[in-house]
Amino acid sequence: MLNKVSIGIILLLILLRNGYAETFSTWKGMELDKCASIWLIKNYVDKSAVIKFYPRDTFKMDGTSFDVPVSDLRSREGKSTFTHILEKYKINNSILNIFKKIIQDIETNISGDKVTSESAGLNAIVNGIIVSSKSNDEIMGKSFVVFDGLYADIENRLKKR
Repeated sequence: MLNKVSIGIILLLILLRNGYAETFSTWKGMELDKCASIWLIKNYVDKSAVIKFYPRDTFKMDGTSFDVPVSDLRSREGKSTFTHILEKYKINNSILNIFKKIIQDIETNISGDKVTSESAGLNAIVNGIIVSSKSNDEIMGKSFVVFDGLYADIENRLKKR
């Protein structure tokens, strides 16, 4: 006869063998920092992560919340959500550090001139994707291509140094 501990261990082993997808939750509505944060999660935190969207003002959400007022993973203290995710998950990547500066520039430098040359263009492209898309999945699909391209461009520039 199996006891509760044995059953728990068996279930854990099944989850580990079959892969466990972490759940990340946020409010509905997209903007650049949220799109970039989802890209970061899906590429560097958990490739099979599940992203759930809840109506605005929902505070009880599944998994790890991000880009909502009750989460530590939100734009605050002069740092973007993207930056807080990098820090929490201890992602140390020279390309992502440059990427972070671009996202940071867009997210926190609202009224001033942009510091990075990529900021204004990236912001315009992703905002265009958001307003022209019909669903969050469409927004993520299109914006991920842009983020992949930016990552590749930064990587290429670093190789030439």
